Amino acid sequence: MVVGFQSLNDDVLILIIALIPRSDMQNLALTSRTVSPVARRRILYSLRLNAPVKNLEFHNFMLEEDDGQRIQYLRKLTIICSKSPWRHKSADIYSPLATVLARAQNLRALVVSELEEQLAMEGGSVLGDAIASMRRLRELELRCVATRGMALCERLACRPRVVRLEALSPFSIPNSRAQVQPATLVGLEILRNASEITLHNFQLRCDEEVPLPQPHTYRWNRARTLSLKNMDPVALAPLCQNLAYLQMAFWQANDAGRGTRYGGDYHYTRTAEFTDDVHVASQLRVLDIYIKVNWNCEKSQIYDTVTLTVRMSLPVVLSMQFHYGDTILWTELAELSEQAAARLRYLDVLMHDDHSGAAQMWLDECLPLFSDSDLLCIRLRLVDQIDRVIDLKEFESMVDDENELVSDHWEDIQNEAPQPVIAKAIPSLRYVAVSSGYMVKNDTAPGGSSFRGEAQWWRVVGDDKGSG
Repeated sequence: MVVGFQSLNDDVLILIIALIPRSDMQNLALTSRTVSPVARRRILYSLRLNAPVKNLEFHNFMLEEDDGQRIQYLRKLTIICSKSPWRHKSADIYSPLATVLARAQNLRALVVSELEEQLAMEGGSVLGDAIASMRRLRELELRCVATRGMALCERLACRPRVVRLEALSPFSIPNSRAQVQPATLVGLEILRNASEITLHNFQLRCDEEVPLPQPHTYRWNRARTLSLKNMDPVALAPLCQNLAYLQMAFWQANDAGRGTRYGGDYHYTRTAEFTDDVHVASQLRVLDIYIKVNWNCEKSQIYDTVTLTVRMSLPVVLSMQFHYGDTILWTELAELSEQAAARLRYLDVLMHDDHSGAAQMWLDECLPLFSDSDLLCIRLRLVDQIDRVIDLKEFESMVDDENELVSDHWEDIQNEAPQPVIAKAIPSLRYVAVSSGYMVKNDTAPGGSSFRGEAQWWRVVGDDKGSG
């Protein structure tokens, strides 16, 4: 018996609709009576608005047309600030959008870009009041936060599980990280209730006469994931007593002075004055580190932060770049892995831009430093250029052709990985993996991209090995 498309129930149609491109979804909504209701719900599930130029049009689309039924399907809204010239300045320009937000009872995720610019517009306070009054949000992402944006964060009524706050773009104005009082940031109610917290580019500043909040003063008790970019993890991670995943990324200014300088948190950094009583609860499992610096710049402060964060968090999994075989850094990390309290079992290393054989040097000189550790697994991720970022569709098209993911440059390392030389370097080792791939665009990652590749695993048993 052949089942026709028209006979499928809505649950099945929803699964099918989710797999097709949005343009095709729109065509189905206009042409197929059977699929139209399901396709329309899917299209209205997540919308993108150019504000303020499209505010009134968006209001009419959601509330005036189709008997106002569309608003019930809206689950995610992304509000971007239009770059088009806007000549019709009016104090109530954001009122139509504010009305939609007030009526969107099923809205669960809100993303607002260029927040500071939008709040600074005439009538922008109306948008701020509307956002502050929303109570049902589960995810909230605010981009380009500065003084007005931080004041808005202090009066938000929602208690989302996922919170992402980004300061002004570091590439818009040189060294333009938003300054924020530590007590203000640490005490935000939306962070105290979130299970996933992302903070990018905020500069912690404190007046000398104002005492600094201690880790036990405020607790982000529910946070399981913390992602930081250009911020001191040694200052913030101890606030999360149930933290399981800590992601940290650092940028330094290049020769032209552009980019974000890490190290401006002069009055609130525990890196320079580290004490043994500062630590992350033992639940931390993964420490993921990404560093993009100009190698002509001084990098000792960032390396100090890396080693102190490892010492503070005692991760089970450490994921980071190979740093061109910098033996000073890797010696310090290896020594930490040998301490009695160390829990490191999985070392995940990203090798990239290897123009001078530094990757092989890492294998020859840095890896053996862990010979006295209790490492069980090592994974090597190989990518030709860390700055070459492709989109997900392009990567997926390469997966079908295995040769497209394997670079000739890494052939020697790929052949050496399963050999006893690596296994013998670390007696405790049980598994070795090698992944060759690309950096793929990922807006949620601090670096804007994440590694994707196909992995091959080997199991090490004594002097023998088996491939899997």
